[in-house]
Amino acid sequence: MTVDAQYTLKLKAIETLNNNRDLSTPTDGEYVHEIPGSFGTATSATTPAISAVWSKTVTLSSGAATIDLTALDNGDLTNLDFTATKIYYCHVKARTTNTALISLGTGATNGYPFPGIGASDTFDVGAGNEALFRMPVSTAVSSTVKTIDAASSDVDAIFDIVITVGA
Repeated sequence: MTVDAQYTLKLKAIETLNNNRDLSTPTDGEYVHEIPGSFGTATSATTPAISAVWSKTVTLSSGAATIDLTALDNGDLTNLDFTATKIYYCHVKARTTNTALISLGTGATNGYPFPGIGASDTFDVGAGNEALFRMPVSTAVSSTVKTIDAASSDVDAIFDIVITVGA
């Protein structure tokens, strides 16, 4: 199996200015607000090298779900085990039908420090919103560092997640 992970991270906002301060010479213009984005393809030959991918639609049960990175349901009667790998890319998207935010973060038991946030912090994804994390430096999954928790007051909220890992 080989994995090619294509990513694009960019936000560009164009503000149209109306500079009619001097009525004798009205000028309009645009101001571009932008941070140059990152884009590319990560493979087994890049740094970081990508070796595996997992994706799933997750439905919370009683407002909670735990993702165990050592026992990921692969949908074909097998589980994926990401032990000794690191998360390099993670994309999360909440369904538009959700009625409350979904908070994701480090698992309460054997927690994996979720992408770019502190061990006791979470990030929220609202209905129809999404987040893409690119993490060139990450923590290796192990038997004591392996879970990501999701919680919401919408007891059956749904989100889609894609995780890519490498050594």
